[in-house]
Amino acid sequence: MAKFMGKIRENKVKFDTNKMVLTAGSTSANETLMFCLANPGDAFLIPAPYYPGYVYIFTLTFLNMLVLFTRETKFVFCFLSS
Repeated sequence: MAKFMGKIRENKVKFDTNKMVLTAGSTSANETLMFCLANPGDAFLIPAPYYPGYVYIFTLTFLNMLVLFTRETKFVFCFLSS
């Protein structure tokens, strides 16, 4: 993967395999980030509409979702606790 990423970027960037994490998709990448960056009870800002699978991740990690319901000109803030 490191060689491929370097090649498609014309070898202008070097990738260290010791600092790479490969996941099966964005959901598992977000889950891994949440486990690494947060402690139980912490919260992440999530713009709505959001992927419904995030609810499962937040429940699994004991984190809170701070949902931002957005519109073109204004937003409404809502706190959802797990």
